Amino acid sequence: DFVLTTLSNAGGVADATTRGLGFVSVGSARAVANVTATTTVTLGLGSTLTTGGSVTIAPVNHAQGEAYAQSSAGGLGHGVGSETQVSLTTTATTSLLGTVIATDDLAATSTSRAHANSEARASGASFAGSSSANDCGNCHVTLNDTTKLVVGGSAYLQADNVRLGAYLRDSQLREYTRAHADGGFEDSDADSRITVSSTVAVELLTGAKIVGYQTVDIVASHQAFMLISDARATCGCFGGDSDSDSNIVYNATSSVTAQPGVTIRTATLTVSALQDLPRWTNNPSRSG
Repeated sequence: DFVLTTLSNAGGVADATTRGLGFVSVGSARAVANVTATTTVTLGLGSTLTTGGSVTIAPVNHAQGEAYAQSSAGGLGHGVGSETQVSLTTTATTSLLGTVIATDDLAATSTSRAHANSEARASGASFAGSSSANDCGNCHVTLNDTTKLVVGGSAYLQADNVRLGAYLRDSQLREYTRAHADGGFEDSDADSRITVSSTVAVELLTGAKIVGYQTVDIVASHQAFMLISDARATCGCFGGDSDSDSNIVYNATSSVTAQPGVTIRTATLTVSALQDLPRWTNNPSRSG
């Protein structure tokens, strides 16, 4: 058997804290984690891989980021703000341009994973003031993903069973914001937002030849995805205002495309472009 596996694991953690106590206290805390993970695996033009068993090519690309910000203040007046930003970019490409011949099974995949955790907390106590958590335009959690498996026009793949796949899977993005104010005339605002943009694709280019004597299975899929957006603003005050906003924006495309001139020979052909419904929690709340 021939097995090729890689794991690209990129991560970052940011943490910011500020505290103030005075006649008038103003403070802000901002934590930013920008993470880019890239994996490229190529079976080059003119290469030949032959085995009397099975061939497995299974790279995994993983980005993870964490950001934590906490601010607090007290006095006659206060203004505090906590801001977090987690920006993840995943790019994974598996390219098959040569010849692969296996007696048993041939499996080639391209897989990405993403994990983000963002927490912003702001609290203040004064006669008049404001507390805000992620109430800003350049905060929040974002994922930009491109995951592809490409079978080039020069490729020849042969086995009893051939499986080609591209996946974004086993991922979780979470943003948690809390804003609280105590006193006379107070304002508290909490905002959480998660934005996902993903393209997962299998592409068969003109001239590619695939022989699976029993089966050929081609799949592009988003699966096992969890999104959690949770914002809460509270005010224990006289004459105050509290507002919270929580949003999830999810744009994802799964596709399998074959250009004219692609040849597939098999007893059973299965082609799937799948979108497993992400599990999500979108929870804004306020009191006071």
